[in-house]
Amino acid sequence: MGIKKKIFLAFSCGILVITLLSYAFIFILFRQGYETEIMRYQKSAVSMNSNMVESFLDSIRQTSLRIIGDEAIGIYLSTGQVTDALEQIKIQQSITNQFSHYSTDQILGSSLYLKNTLFLNDHLPISKFFRSETLNTNPFVSSSNIFADTEVKKEDWYLQLMESGKRSRIFLDPQTNNFCFAQIIHNNYYTGPYSKEGQGVMVISIASKDLARTFALEPISVNSGYAIFTSQQELLFSSNVQEALYQEACDRFMARKAFGGEIVALNNQRYVMSLNSLERYDLKILFLTPYQDIQSQLNHLMRFYLLFVLMIFLVLMGGIYLISNRFTRPIIRMAKTISTIHDTRNFSVDTLHFSKDKEIVMLCDSFSQLITHNNQLIRDIQTQTEQQKRSELRALQAQINPHFIFNAMDIVNWMALSKNEDSIAEIVSSIANLMRYSITDPDKLVPVLSELENIQEYINIQQLRHSQKLMLDIDTTEDLNSVYIPKFTLQPLIENSISHGLVESDQDLHIQVHIYRSSHGVIIDITDDGVGCDAGELNKFLDHSGDTSLKVSNGFGIRNINERIQLNFKGESGLTYRKNSAGVLTARITFDNN
Repeated sequence: MGIKKKIFLAFSCGILVITLLSYAFIFILFRQGYETEIMRYQKSAVSMNSNMVESFLDSIRQTSLRIIGDEAIGIYLSTGQVTDALEQIKIQQSITNQFSHYSTDQILGSSLYLKNTLFLNDHLPISKFFRSETLNTNPFVSSSNIFADTEVKKEDWYLQLMESGKRSRIFLDPQTNNFCFAQIIHNNYYTGPYSKEGQGVMVISIASKDLARTFALEPISVNSGYAIFTSQQELLFSSNVQEALYQEACDRFMARKAFGGEIVALNNQRYVMSLNSLERYDLKILFLTPYQDIQSQLNHLMRFYLLFVLMIFLVLMGGIYLISNRFTRPIIRMAKTISTIHDTRNFSVDTLHFSKDKEIVMLCDSFSQLITHNNQLIRDIQTQTEQQKRSELRALQAQINPHFIFNAMDIVNWMALSKNEDSIAEIVSSIANLMRYSITDPDKLVPVLSELENIQEYINIQQLRHSQKLMLDIDTTEDLNSVYIPKFTLQPLIENSISHGLVESDQDLHIQVHIYRSSHGVIIDITDDGVGCDAGELNKFLDHSGDTSLKVSNGFGIRNINERIQLNFKGESGLTYRKNSAGVLTARITFDNN
């Protein structure tokens, strides 16, 4: 295929891709804007529904509040034992009339038929004047009734109301399918004994089918709907959408307080969902709109845009065919020039400047920079190769020096033994062992036994310098050849004990190393009978937390020990200091293997 066809196809494909991407981008922007408006409308609908529900509940709650603040009812509820039958009937009729008065006002002020029932606490003397019924066994059709609560105390809704610790509860009566609002009555004028169950419970009931007239809203689509749940995930009311979908949404999202406009998958379908909470009444309102309805409306609008895009694409193809001829000539010439390059160090970049087209000039300049950079890399590689050879030579020379030192020490050791200078021979041997231990694989883990043997060599040398006795006591039941630690973990701590213990005191120094195993790993405690530093200052120094008077040493300091342990082991591994009640400083090293 010729270069003209390739360029034409490349530009055509590019324009096609750009066109499709622009269509997709505009489609996404339009869809996002459309979805944002839908979600904003749905959020507004949920808010409106929430306000309507809250207003409705506030209105029916007013009846119970009036009873709570009614002085006459409080006096009747405070009535003690009455033996006269006529007086009983009079009191019964009076409290019934007073209760019916509030129920009548409620019916006149509402377009719904509300049924009010007052269950008196059977501990009240006047409860004996009334029969005991439940919501479902109530034989009367009147809008207001008073019963004793002896029977209703056995029902689930009553028990849940008392156990909740709240004074009101909203529930759905499963037998009558009524929407019920229950309120514990604590009358302000009641003078009898206090009970957490109050003087009774008032229940206001309404048929669920009547609620639809109260909360009717204009739906976003024909398949939109909403539902009302309690905080115990009990469905009180649903509209339009299947109850199974509401229940699935309730199980998944009721733990959240509220959100407006979120796309979720329910029953293998996508829905736009909004949620709002009425915390005063422990209710949640859920609004669902099928995402497919939104997508259908959106697709209808985007078909016209797609036809317009196709027309623009055909016009662009003709222009691309004419323009592609102009670009082929300089590109072919450039390809021939590049094909003549065999060694970039001998190639002159000036031969690439044969076109005045901006794009070709940029391409030639970029290729010239590439050649220049490639030549620089070649020079850098040559320089690095020479440096590497010099480094290898220095490393070989460095390997010779330790062997020379060890050979010299062996000669000194032999001369000391030949002159019966056993102490000098022993010290030279200890120094050789220390050097051999320090330069052999300094980064590897070694058995604790090897570290302790090296420490003993160090103590042998220090013993010659000081007149006091140095005693190292190892307390352990562990196999020291099976416990591995980083090199020079214990020796710097022993050096600190000797340098501080012997310099600051003229007494003998006793150093104890206690090695034992815990549930997490191996612990090594190092103590001595010298003068100890402040444990808090040492721990601050280790953690780099705050200013301390301690300074970083040039050798294997305690920070170095702590960091190497943490690099090689897990969990709580590291070095810490502590003091007991007797003032003895302990350096504790923890090797956590978990």
